[in-house]
Amino acid sequence: MKQSKTRFGLIGTVLLSLLLLCSLFLSIPNGYVGDAARTKESAFSDDFNSSVLNTDNWTASSATDAAVKDYGGAIQMVNGQFSPACNWMGLNNSAASDGKGTPLTEDYILEMTISRDCNPSDWFGLYIGLDSPDQNFTTIIGQPGNVLVFTDSSINNYNGFGTQPKEGNVTIALEGDKAMTSDGTMYAVKVVTHIKKTASATGDFPENSADIFIAPMPESGEPAYGEKVGTIDNLSLAGYFGFGSLSTGTVTVSGIKVTDGASGDVLYTPKGDLKGDCIDFMEGASQADPQKEFRMWQSADLRLEGSYFTGPLGKARVANGASIESKYRVQSDDRLISAFDLSYQLHMFSVGADGMNLIVGKNASSQTVVNLKTVDGKSVLSVGDSRYAFGEELSGANLFTFRVKTNGTADVYCNNAFAVTLNGFTSVDGSIAFVSTGSDSTFEVDNVTLNVYSYVSSGSQSQAIDFTIKDKDGITYLNGENWYIGGSAMKTRYDEISFINADPNANFSTKHQYADFVLNFDLYDITQGAGGCSWIGITFAKNRYTDGYAQAPTITFAPRNENHDTGIVGVMNIEGLSGVQFNTASSMIESSYNFFQDMNSETGHERINVRLVAVNRTVTLYFKYADEPESMLSVPRAVVEDINTFGYIGICCNYNGNFAVSNFSITNLDPNRSFIAEGEVEESKRVTGDASLLA
Repeated sequence: MKQSKTRFGLIGTVLLSLLLLCSLFLSIPNGYVGDAARTKESAFSDDFNSSVLNTDNWTASSATDAAVKDYGGAIQMVNGQFSPACNWMGLNNSAASDGKGTPLTEDYILEMTISRDCNPSDWFGLYIGLDSPDQNFTTIIGQPGNVLVFTDSSINNYNGFGTQPKEGNVTIALEGDKAMTSDGTMYAVKVVTHIKKTASATGDFPENSADIFIAPMPESGEPAYGEKVGTIDNLSLAGYFGFGSLSTGTVTVSGIKVTDGASGDVLYTPKGDLKGDCIDFMEGASQADPQKEFRMWQSADLRLEGSYFTGPLGKARVANGASIESKYRVQSDDRLISAFDLSYQLHMFSVGADGMNLIVGKNASSQTVVNLKTVDGKSVLSVGDSRYAFGEELSGANLFTFRVKTNGTADVYCNNAFAVTLNGFTSVDGSIAFVSTGSDSTFEVDNVTLNVYSYVSSGSQSQAIDFTIKDKDGITYLNGENWYIGGSAMKTRYDEISFINADPNANFSTKHQYADFVLNFDLYDITQGAGGCSWIGITFAKNRYTDGYAQAPTITFAPRNENHDTGIVGVMNIEGLSGVQFNTASSMIESSYNFFQDMNSETGHERINVRLVAVNRTVTLYFKYADEPESMLSVPRAVVEDINTFGYIGICCNYNGNFAVSNFSITNLDPNRSFIAEGEVEESKRVTGDASLLA
């Protein structure tokens, strides 16, 4: 076997690299020179799903103990349906090692918070008095146990699906201010049981009853139940309890607590992260781990497919002048323009006179205050004199993302759409905090994620190869230390590397990694194979040089609307694979160029000059026909923002790849720049639609 041989002499490589570098900086468009390579890392995230505030992440103010409420321990049931061909879900308070737990036998009080975001007639079911933790809506029929069905207008007692309720008071009408609306409003529900009989051979419990109290959840503090909404008689109450739903929407249960009816002692509350303590039946398991506190149960004759358990839905509620402050301290790098990305979900319940404050860069000497409040009926975001008014007052939960930079600015996104660039971020190094500004300021935060940036660079040499130098035997060789060829359908010949009826295994790649770089190459001899044309792809940020388009971000020239009989390709798209989304909020851009049709004698086009520029996690694609003016190579054809670029770089294709590449060069920008300019992003390159900023 021949050893790989060096393609270029040392002097030739140096001269070619210098020429490329000089021409490169003359041709790179404005806005690219000046930012250093960077990598994004997760500093911390918190979904507030534990039963108490995570002190590893947060420090609470002295007023916070009573003002921050964690809804950890919530269960969400989505599209929970019951019919012969539909789905079932349920939870039980089975905790013992034998999987049976300890049934409730004395008077008890069951409290919970219920939210229904569904049709008014869709119901939430509270299962009580179950004889076994394995019972469900089918096995309860004819057995001890009841289902209290909650809808907008009533609470009904059912013994089982399709059967009549037992004798006694079986329905409570919910009218007026007692109605439970199905618009996502949270209601506190309390069931006070009166157990006179724990077992019955006939399934009748005429002396047992339950008083039910319902109250909307207040913005802060505990619910004031007031008078009961009614009493339901003849209930099986001793035993186990659980939950279910018949809903085309979402039903959420949280704040579960069981207390002794006589002493008031707490008998049971969910412990820890419910998702970790429950079986996820989407994995197909039929029985829960008996060691878990909660058990999922299901019937063998029912399918579980459309419904699912999403785990706890904790939130941190901050009110009455309280605050929570991160223990993590941002330390930015002045070689980078990016300091950190902060994302969180915010639900304002009471804005108050001064709104709420987000504090960033909090340290011993300074901080930056970002205020959100309502002015003239609109939500206004401000940092000092820099302000932005939304088109209306924000309502419900909204996702905010701040991309904070070391130059004192921050790009702000609301619900993944770009909103504004704010100035005035004079302090970025330090902690972050969420602050209630007073007794009239109440809000909830959830899913807080902080990503920070650190400086990375590649010391790899710039490289170029034109496939022209041959050994004395006339065969072209590649330096195996610099270049990789994978797949058998590729040949180096005639000053080019040719893809001949190639498949997805075809891979021409660098063996050096790059972060900020410029890739140049010529593309030509694009022909149709036996099965049509293949897209032609540029792959970057590869973890291994052997990786293909399935493992790394890839930008392709894709033939579309192809007539396989005539060979005519109707249009060429620029398409992204493996996570590539362009700043048009799409993974596809229709091009006015069509490489698959235009390379012929009639047009006179023989080659395409292709350039890919990666700077500061932004990748820009340029190309032109070789006979077009050089200025055309400065026109951006596609832009990908906030994407990892560090790794190996290569050319690939799909099936029936027939094309040639020559004059392939990589210029490493990292060694040539070590400090950032102000480097504002050109307006034409700014994300204007959906932006997955924290992926």
